[in-house]
Amino acid sequence: MPRRRVPRPLRVLAGFAGGLALWLLLAGPYHRLVGAVAGSAFRAEGEGAIAVSAGREVVIAGPVEQPRARVRVSMAPVTSNLVLLAALWMWDPRPLGRWKWGVIALAALAAGHVIAVIAAIHSGLAVSLEGATGERYGAAEANFWFALWQGYQVVGAWALAFGAFWATRRSAE
Repeated sequence: MPRRRVPRPLRVLAGFAGGLALWLLLAGPYHRLVGAVAGSAFRAEGEGAIAVSAGREVVIAGPVEQPRARVRVSMAPVTSNLVLLAALWMWDPRPLGRWKWGVIALAALAAGHVIAVIAAIHSGLAVSLEGATGERYGAAEANFWFALWQGYQVVGAWALAFGAFWATRRSAE
């Protein structure tokens, strides 16, 4: 008896629901991990201290010369593309047919999340009203970080998810 296929819309809906459930369950630990890696990279640049509070946001204290400058970055918009990726993977009749590429795609997605958090922190410090601009960030550098962060939010997050899906597809239907 031939195996019956589940209709594609139901697979996508199940992928979305499963991805959302996993994201909600694992968001705290994953956000702490991304925050810790971004914090290490930020400290390596010689910047202020970074801490993750409650797994939902990254809080950065400004450079030593401007201790009152604080930036909060909500992690949900940074990592929500994982839910889209889960739904897209279920679009394919053979999800993760190329599972080795899936591991690489998830690593690239995680690296994109770290870069996005670093860009958000720099952008926040550069445009902060508490005086983090000026000596630390020139106009070109402030605009670069702001454009990188906005670009990630508008296009980059979704491009990473679609790129990861495309890299792991087995079929070309």
